[in-house]
Amino acid sequence: MPKFHKRGRGIWFPHIVIEETKEVYFRIESGFPSTMAVTPMMEKYFPSDYKGYIASPECWERLLKEIGTLEH
Repeated sequence: MPKFHKRGRGIWFPHIVIEETKEVYFRIESGFPSTMAVTPMMEKYFPSDYKGYIASPECWERLLKEIGTLEH
């Protein structure tokens, strides 16, 4: 089950962690250069076998619906 995190644990952006598939989706609305932070955050806060993605608005909404939250 995906888990939504507003911010925290040193991560500046809302993100959704899917433990089963070892995926982390970030919602970065500000675009570049903020998007450059994904790789360093993944290296620092997640195991090396996890993959980080920047979620499009459509992907983010779909993930939020899957976990049953209206947070943005």
